Amino acid sequence: MHKSRIGALTLAVLIAGCGHSTSDGKVQAQREKKEIGSLDMAGDANGNGTMTKGTMLRVAGWAADTATAAPVQNVTVFVDGNSVGTATLGAPRPDVANSLGRSDYTNSGWSFLMSTSSLSVGQHTVTAAAAGPSGTAQLGSKTVNIQ
Repeated sequence: MHKSRIGALTLAVLIAGCGHSTSDGKVQAQREKKEIGSLDMAGDANGNGTMTKGTMLRVAGWAADTATAAPVQNVTVFVDGNSVGTATLGAPRPDVANSLGRSDYTNSGWSFLMSTSSLSVGQHTVTAAAAGPSGTAQLGSKTVNIQ
């Protein structure tokens, strides 16, 4: 927050979450930097979350760094809290680019494949996290059921 005294009136300027004062009292605005995205699906090729043991689990979504644009540096996929691998980045996601009005997010998609043969029968939680120059963000979670 930057404060200036004008006569008997004190003026306070706060740029919500994106500025800081310098030694000369001026406020420098900074663009908020963060990773954004979504885990859109986890399941078979059709997105069905109930799968037969031994089939391929497909996990997909999108991620972008608001400071440097898509794609992020990596997306790690977890099953029941354990890292199972890193997604392939750069899939076309024109829907994301159009929705957010950012053409630099056109190739922000990611995907990951793994066999379910190592998973026990029952429910499992699939999560994903994106990492980039601005930090790390959780992208969401989905439940899959192995039969």
